[in-house]
Amino acid sequence: MALGGSEWGGTGKRPYVVFISHSSRDAWIASMMAEKVSALGAETWLDAKDLEGGDLITAKIREGLDACQEAVVLISPHSVGSRWVVFEIGAVWGQHKRVTPILNNASVDAIAPLKEIKVIDLNDFDRFLSELEKRIQKASEE
Repeated sequence: MALGGSEWGGTGKRPYVVFISHSSRDAWIASMMAEKVSALGAETWLDAKDLEGGDLITAKIREGLDACQEAVVLISPHSVGSRWVVFEIGAVWGQHKRVTPILNNASVDAIAPLKEIKVIDLNDFDRFLSELEKRIQKASEE
């Protein structure tokens, strides 16, 4: 099912979608994050799952960004140099959506637009999940 499409599981409600931004060198960590987010009942947009050979990458990323309610950005030594991660942060921020940086052996200062945002360390990812669960619940009640 395409995110943001007309099929929302027959409930008539739009699914809560979390876009996961990361460096491809952190793919395993990102996939573990996605599993935990999905376990809460949210859908995830993750490149490994949502991009197929032959896809126009920027168009598919834009679709995922448009469909999401929020993004989580894995900030690592690998992602601080990624143009894709900066592109995704800017696109989500430009849509006035929530962006939560998750730090993995890196400083949030490495990506200037995130300096003013409350960050969560990867070791405290459960705290992010607890906060996310509340937002998913609130959205389902609206």
